[in-house]
Amino acid sequence: MKKPLLPALALAAAFSLAAATPVDSIVGALERPRAFAARIESTTGLAGTVLESPDGDFIVAYRLPGDAGDSFVAAIADSIYRYKRATLSVEPMRPEAFAADGMARFAPAVLASHIRACLASDGSSRVSVSLPDTLSVETIHDGSPVAADVFVFDTATGRLRSETVRLMTSGDDILRHELIPCEGAPEHISRATLERLYPEAFIPRLPHTALKTVGSGSQSRVDLRDEARDALVAVLDAFDPSTPAMMARVRAAAAGRPIFWAFTDTRVDDITDRCPDPLPEGETALMGARALGVDAPALIEVKNRTIISTTSLSRCHH
Repeated sequence: MKKPLLPALALAAAFSLAAATPVDSIVGALERPRAFAARIESTTGLAGTVLESPDGDFIVAYRLPGDAGDSFVAAIADSIYRYKRATLSVEPMRPEAFAADGMARFAPAVLASHIRACLASDGSSRVSVSLPDTLSVETIHDGSPVAADVFVFDTATGRLRSETVRLMTSGDDILRHELIPCEGAPEHISRATLERLYPEAFIPRLPHTALKTVGSGSQSRVDLRDEARDALVAVLDAFDPSTPAMMARVRAAAAGRPIFWAFTDTRVDDITDRCPDPLPEGETALMGARALGVDAPALIEVKNRTIISTTSLSRCHH
């Protein structure tokens, strides 16, 4: 049997049926999964879609003004997928995973969890229902409300129709999101669904980095996602006695391609002991390469910004 998306919600849903308060009626409906699909439209220029399956999995895809492509957050089985700035991360499900994720809040179960957290707050929030389909979460400062999140729901489906953020001091609405039901409500969501909808997210690429350069009298930062378009990236440990021999093998295999020496070390002196200054043309030494998430020593071959291969240099004999 599939585990609940957010374990606390299963127990909370049981209490909501017994309490039957207006807030519990709205939140309880959010906590009951169903096949659902909607478009997101916003006064901020945000656009996206929400997909929910009957087993509680979801995908919230979105594009902010100025973005070159879509981003998404998804909960599938026991994993959370986040794709932003052309970088995909996958992590295990945990109850607090979406606490600070505003985009995930478009998913019904996450919105329900957010409202319940506001109900349990230490006085910083106040939750009320003014109409059967309208719930407000007020932000309290020095005992007075300063802003309100006003949620309007479809009473037939229990799903969010709109969210309006209102300044209480002026009464001005500073943003409004609308969810417009559409075709394509899924009966099942899996990793394969993400791969079909967003294949670009699963192309193996280097992560965005801000690795410091070493040598040449000054330091700058390099984003390997942008700079290593067609190159070799060697992830090295300056203290490994085999590093000079491995560097020689990488140079022999480069065939004119740029080489990035990505050292896991964080001390300049340790790295300069291995790299001449200046380096040969086409070579760049970097520090702090643990951010790449690759164990040293390794050789990453990149072509057209796509990782072609990752090979352990300790077992590589060119």
